[in-house]
Amino acid sequence: MNETDRELRALQKVELGLLHQFDAICRKEGLAYFLLGGTALGAVRHGGFIPWDDDVDVGMPRPDYERFLRTAPALLPAHLFLQDYHSEPAYFLSFAKLRDNRTLFKETVSAHLPIHQGVYLDIFPLDGGPADPQEAEALLKKMKLYRFSLLNRRTDYIRKKSLPASLALSLMAPFVSRDACFRKIDALCTKYPYGSSPSVANWHGAWGTKEVVPAAFFGEGKPMPFEDMLCPVPQDYDGYLTSLYGDYRRLPPEEKRVSHHESVEIRLEGFMDPAKEEEP
Repeated sequence: MNETDRELRALQKVELGLLHQFDAICRKEGLAYFLLGGTALGAVRHGGFIPWDDDVDVGMPRPDYERFLRTAPALLPAHLFLQDYHSEPAYFLSFAKLRDNRTLFKETVSAHLPIHQGVYLDIFPLDGGPADPQEAEALLKKMKLYRFSLLNRRTDYIRKKSLPASLALSLMAPFVSRDACFRKIDALCTKYPYGSSPSVANWHGAWGTKEVVPAAFFGEGKPMPFEDMLCPVPQDYDGYLTSLYGDYRRLPPEEKRVSHHESVEIRLEGFMDPAKEEEP
């Protein structure tokens, strides 16, 4: 194992510690969640992390997500911080992160921001979605306008990617406040209630409308080994993972087996092994 692989594995151990803490609170409070995306794929295909993956994604039905945001801060150990747009004024994402403040994981897109920068677990709210793919696409396009506006205010990411988009969103910014952007996004996300809609949608995910899937794919969830844990994945994980990745059982070419987050600084020396952590 080379130095890069050792650092990645050390990072994964910190993230596993965060997942232990998150899972313990969900069990204590009776909250539902699912492993999502590459984390669900890792559970199904590898029994844990995809060897080259550098993050953990979980999703919670919207009612459970909102309750977690309310109750978790009082239950978390002192070294963990629940980050969302309510808890930090400079935070610009419409989903939450659980951060380990004994560590550092500065990403290119947010390294300069005055926010907590520890290693994190992504926590996505899951909402309902329409049966019509075109309607889902239209909803997602509206959300993207407000997300790009938030990115343009807080980072130089959009300015580097597209000068016309940057100029347009800069003109929009004085008329739509940060809080208004988040309210608009939340209103669009919750147009279709979770549990009574034909689809389940992770509107905040990386795969666009591929993350709007039949509600039956999620169901009650199915326990699946993930490293030293047993965590729920979508009930029909085959349908869910096929929607996202196609032939997910096939390993990608070696040149594509790389981490996908751009970091400028990583420090893990303050981390304690998950087995020694105290559960809430």
